[in-house]
Amino acid sequence: MQKYVREALETGIPLIRPLWMLDPTDTICHTVKDEFSVGDELIVAPILRPKSIMREVYLPAGVWQDGIDGSLRKGSRWLHHHQASLYQIAFFIRMPDNTRF
Repeated sequence: MQKYVREALETGIPLIRPLWMLDPTDTICHTVKDEFSVGDELIVAPILRPKSIMREVYLPAGVWQDGIDGSLRKGSRWLHHHQASLYQIAFFIRMPDNTRF
């Protein structure tokens, strides 16, 4: 977090970012309004409907680790019916470019 706070103070790039800032050429990132990134390495996809435990999640290009179950997910695609309990928040951590799975 300190890295991105410093970056925000020095450059004006926001700490909390829309997905399109991760990949400006991905047109789907421009349409997703209910996910956000913290810096370049963390995507948060909260469940916004009351009593719901699943949602659709879009991951931009790259390899992402599911913050709930630790599984690796390939980006540039939708995760349909992604589940999180009522006490969890779905989040994904960007893995290094050379990550294989």
